[in-house]
Amino acid sequence: MKGLRLTMREKYKVIAKVYRGKLSVKRATIILKLSARRIDDLLRIYEEEGLSGFSHKSKNRSPVNKAPLEPSTLLFLYMKINITVLTLLILKKN
Repeated sequence: MKGLRLTMREKYKVIAKVYRGKLSVKRATIILKLSARRIDDLLRIYEEEGLSGFSHKSKNRSPVNKAPLEPSTLLFLYMKINITVLTLLILKKN
């Protein structure tokens, strides 16, 4: 189990058990491999946001420093792909 990671939903279930008093914070620290302080943070998130609070905040967002592709770059890539395909077709015929 060294490389396995808990999913968002599995973390949520463990924190829900702690919130309801069915599991101690100490036991949750062992299960989730987190500190007691982080468990307290997750309990606060559980109370305030529910399941959506456990998802990564930058999910489905592009990086802030990502450079947009300009039309000239797109045209260059398109032409490069076409030339490569044509070259392969010519080589295949010979």
